[in-house]
Amino acid sequence: MISWYNRIGFRVFLVVLGLNVFLSLGISLGMHVLLRAQYFAQFKESKLALARALARAVDGAAHDRFRSLDSLQDPYYQRLLSYFRGIREQHPEIVYLYSLSYDTEQEVLLYGVDATDVPTDTVWIESEPVSFYINRVTDDSLHLVYNERDQSDSFMALNGARIEYDPGDRLIEIDGVPLLRISQSSPLRLEILAADAKGVQVHAQNRIVSFKENMEFQGGESVEWSLSFSAAGDPGSDPGSEYVDDEESVRLLLEQIQTGNDLVEDQLRVTSYGEYISARAVIRNAGQVSGLLALDISVVAIEEFNRSLAFLSLGVFLVALLLSFALAIFLTRFINRPINALSQAVAAFGRGDLSVPVAWHSPDEFGQLALSMTAMAGSLEAARSHILRINEASRKFVPQDFLHFLNREDLTQIRLGDQVEASLSILFSDIRSFTSISEAMSPEENFRFINDYLKTMGPRIRDHSGFIDKYIGDAIMALFPQAAEDAVASAISMQQAMNHYNESWDVNRFGRLRIGVGIHTGRMMLGIVGEEMRMDSTVISDAVNIAARLESLSKSYGCRILISSVTYNELQPAQREDCRYLGPMPIRGKSSEVQIYEVFSADSDSMRSWKLASRNRFEAAVQAMAEGNNLAAVTLFGALAKEMPADRTINALLARSQA
Repeated sequence: MISWYNRIGFRVFLVVLGLNVFLSLGISLGMHVLLRAQYFAQFKESKLALARALARAVDGAAHDRFRSLDSLQDPYYQRLLSYFRGIREQHPEIVYLYSLSYDTEQEVLLYGVDATDVPTDTVWIESEPVSFYINRVTDDSLHLVYNERDQSDSFMALNGARIEYDPGDRLIEIDGVPLLRISQSSPLRLEILAADAKGVQVHAQNRIVSFKENMEFQGGESVEWSLSFSAAGDPGSDPGSEYVDDEESVRLLLEQIQTGNDLVEDQLRVTSYGEYISARAVIRNAGQVSGLLALDISVVAIEEFNRSLAFLSLGVFLVALLLSFALAIFLTRFINRPINALSQAVAAFGRGDLSVPVAWHSPDEFGQLALSMTAMAGSLEAARSHILRINEASRKFVPQDFLHFLNREDLTQIRLGDQVEASLSILFSDIRSFTSISEAMSPEENFRFINDYLKTMGPRIRDHSGFIDKYIGDAIMALFPQAAEDAVASAISMQQAMNHYNESWDVNRFGRLRIGVGIHTGRMMLGIVGEEMRMDSTVISDAVNIAARLESLSKSYGCRILISSVTYNELQPAQREDCRYLGPMPIRGKSSEVQIYEVFSADSDSMRSWKLASRNRFEAAVQAMAEGNNLAAVTLFGALAKEMPADRTINALLARSQA
């Protein structure tokens, strides 16, 4: 007979259990409501902040020029399009990202830059009551898409209209009225069947067409349609094309332009193209509102969070309910022994000893709790191992050396604004003519090549006590905290590695690969910049700019490795032996000049020997040029160039002294 099987014990059990269940339910519901509201508020705030940041980054005057297809050739348009698409890749919840300008004469909204990724030929079919699009998947396969989730031959629009595609006759019909015919699949071409534009073709050369047609779903009224063509790889909408949507949506956009306020919608907006929450910020030109930057954010992310939160709240409630029942049993049975055993196990867990089993065995709830705690210890041990693996992986993204500089053990200790000043050598390297090489490659080949190249160069930096701060495409920025000679030795090793790399490189197709390296030594600030939702490690100093400038100049000087005089002065005599003086280098924004040296240790044996033998005459020519005696410099450089025509640095300096 169990000890609480009497009136008082049973009442205590029911009261304790009832109070705990009530508290657990209230806490679970309160947590659910609070977290849901807080998440949605933070979600909206972050998206509005992103929209504002993007709008502020837009040059309003340049943006107002995007009024025709010619804008596609505008370099600023292409930079803005690439930037917007990069933002979309970083934020997959953003379904549409585009800018609009306001045509004051026609009082309409026009597309500026649309970052929609159009992988195949697509025709957008838009009107105020209903919009959809059709695109080519393969040469013989087409998709009719409505509301992003519907990709079928027939569906019902929001306004009740039936949209159908007949693959046999290749007709697109609305409520049984033929509207368009697919006249060609590859490339995609549509023929208009409407009365006032019958026979007009929509294709790459005839990108935007408007027409009217009477439609039954409008009660027989005329519906104005806008058809726009987007070729594979093009933006979703051409610059200068009219923004088409329902009357209420357009009214709200125009009202926002008039008020000049940034906003994010509080509620879900259902449109022909999907279900979104939009964040919009105004674009200004000379202080005046001239357009909008719009982010259409999929509600899927919010829906997933709400589902997860519901399961979490239910889980919290169920766990609390179980604990309430256990507590009620404890208070009614007055048994301390199982509690002591459980307490000892919890204490061991708190000390980090997850291998201690719970020393309590019984066929009741305490026994089950003991088994659950043992299982929990196993789960915690697995989680701890997983966290250790995550920490190990994180070091591949933020170098451990960087964390040590900030006196931090791991990423969890990093705070925005952490910084420290130190003296380091900084190395910049870059592949010569990489743009032309990458244009000859497919995207897959590009990524495979860059990763293979970086895999080759990374060990050459680490082997000389350096660490990579960041990759900038094919460029590498590395830091060497111990000695300048480490950076120079690493640069030499990188050049030697590139020589070996070229032996297996397809020289006939892409030409011989060359890299330029620039090195400078100085005081710099290392720290964490960004904002709370996105941080990054960085280095801030004039030394960074000088090193980058040296790498850039290595191409015009025809050198493999350029170093500053500060770095040169810190080298050992043996390393200085393979250097020659190139004169002063002006630095943008600086009144003083930087003296630079070429390191030629990685040159061929014959070229290295010749540079050693001719160094005195070479540096005399450099000195003459630096003193403004160009006649003497031309004479000396000319004689050296005749002796060694393959010395690209001499040829570069000769041309400069002749200018």
